[in-house]
Amino acid sequence: IEIQQRDILHALSDAVYHSEGLCINGHLAAKFLLSRQMRDDGFKVVLTGEGADEAFMGYGHLRIDHWRTIGADHHIQQLDRTNRSSLGMMLPHGESLDLSGVAHRLGFTPAWMEAKATFGKRMHSLLADDFADEFRDRDPFGEFVDAALPEVDQGLSRVEISTLLWSRSALASYILRTLGDGTEMAHSIEGRVPFLDHKLWESLRDVTVDLKI
Repeated sequence: IEIQQRDILHALSDAVYHSEGLCINGHLAAKFLLSRQMRDDGFKVVLTGEGADEAFMGYGHLRIDHWRTIGADHHIQQLDRTNRSSLGMMLPHGESLDLSGVAHRLGFTPAWMEAKATFGKRMHSLLADDFADEFRDRDPFGEFVDAALPEVDQGLSRVEISTLLWSRSALASYILRTLGDGTEMAHSIEGRVPFLDHKLWESLRDVTVDLKI
């Protein structure tokens, strides 16, 4: 279905209500409208692609982690040029919140966390001063790493650690819950996720990172 900007705007409040979560782009409202159309067309069950970018490391920010690992930073500039809409949301861009706690814990900083920190820096001006002051001495990124990855497996590569942290947070709590079930069940659509089949993930353990990337 063709989605215009006005469609996203008009559907946004209903999409947020049913999904019980916010979104950094138009995906939430668009997926909400897509699910509504599928219901109107008589469908009850659909196959969705969530999990594919985690299973096969398809995200641009994971490519950045890989290129940094193998010393191929020159590819990153090309990625920035061809993914302008992702800068500052899915790819790092601009001034960042403090991530020193993450670097201290992991020995590096995942590119997706850099992207969220640059996005957060831009959003920081929206916070009331007294609210921001209350949390000024906290290290939210460091605390997140402690909770999501209490023990770092030294046998994992940077890309694998980044993917694990992403899967335990953005995939589980946002992509599957908000963009997935939230938009689908609002219209009584059951979404099934073949890319998250445990047998597929088990078979991918033996596939090297460079082949996935």
